[in-house]
Amino acid sequence: MGRDVLTHLVWQLDQAFEGKPEHSLMANLSSVVNNDLDHLPPSGGRTMRDLIIHCGSIKSMHVNHGFGDRSRTFWTTWDGDGQITDAPLQDLFSWLQRAHYEVTDAVAALLDDAELRVLRPTYWGANCKPAPSSTPSPSTTSTTPAKSTTS
Repeated sequence: MGRDVLTHLVWQLDQAFEGKPEHSLMANLSSVVNNDLDHLPPSGGRTMRDLIIHCGSIKSMHVNHGFGDRSRTFWTTWDGDGQITDAPLQDLFSWLQRAHYEVTDAVAALLDDAELRVLRPTYWGANCKPAPSSTPSPSTTSTTPAKSTTS
């Protein structure tokens, strides 16, 4: 099997992260300054820091559970200096970018498109079933996460 889907998936991930100047995550964060990080906008539920932490932690945690040793939790993904709650904007952006590269590197390291069909562990303890292919099999079409067999 080839790598066409993998190559396209990595490209799409990069486009969504920073490739498309009008729609990417980093483009949307480009106007944020340090003074904005901890300000809660009117009728907002999260600060900019909260949103950046959420995006970076989820990327890092998902890739660690799907491709790594499954040791990370939401609050153990920060690898910068000091506390994430005090980190300056540039440090948060660098960390977010590292988390993104962890994801794209893990996907790009797959040998071929068939590896996208492999069940991957999730941080909540289930195995994530891939999207059905054009010829679905009974083992890959469930939309309900599998129950964890580990404690």
